[in-house]
Amino acid sequence: MVKMLAQAKMLRKPNVYDQMVYIPGPLPGLNEIIAAAKSGSGRSNAYARLKKEWTERIAWQFKIQNLRPVKRAYFEFLWIEKNRQRDPDNISAGKKFVLDAMVEAGLMPKDGWRNVAGWADKFKIAGNGEEAGVRVSVMNCEIGLFDD
Repeated sequence: MVKMLAQAKMLRKPNVYDQMVYIPGPLPGLNEIIAAAKSGSGRSNAYARLKKEWTERIAWQFKIQNLRPVKRAYFEFLWIEKNRQRDPDNISAGKKFVLDAMVEAGLMPKDGWRNVAGWADKFKIAGNGEEAGVRVSVMNCEIGLFDD
């Protein structure tokens, strides 16, 4: 993982800018996403509502925090939790909503292989006065780690 981050930083354009945005949370984890997908059917699809709500909420954070568009990016996620109740793999599933919101907000053309160079997840427990959420660092990359 450290090697991938070093490679992504080397692949960046010289005039690249790094950006950081904070998204209040906690974001839904994998368990909540699976439960929503299982519970709804037909017109009352709970997963679709959950995805729409969080994608719009995150896209709004991008706009009010003035995140600038990128064509391709490497992401670092710092997941901040109130306690250790949720497992890291459960927590990090929320990145689905973050990447979808990048596209919805018009900040990235798509969230596929050509536009996402990679990512790293880090986790911490909230300190005094710190709220649960995720800090997302966006590093603009002209080429990705998985180019054709």
